[in-house]
Amino acid sequence: MDETSKQLISEVQQPIPAKSGRVKRVDYEYERRGVANLFLLFEPLRGWRHVKVTDHRTRQDWAYLMKELVDIHYPKAEIIRLVMENLNTHTAGDFV
Repeated sequence: MDETSKQLISEVQQPIPAKSGRVKRVDYEYERRGVANLFLLFEPLRGWRHVKVTDHRTRQDWAYLMKELVDIHYPKAEIIRLVMENLNTHTAGDFV
């Protein structure tokens, strides 16, 4: 399991299409449109991955993702070994 946040942006000026002898031109100016959080569940040996996009990165969002992992993706599993990076924001207390 991994997670990251990504800034959402939009262009202020429309790109100028490529023409004969010229490449497409894109202005570097952008307008900020907020942030989205991406949770990634993956099982490399099976070649499986699942991305969940949320508006926030809260303990509750993480707990719901873990519930989805158990109830939907591995409902018959007796044991699930979860490997995460060393974020201290997620603990067993998040499930209450």
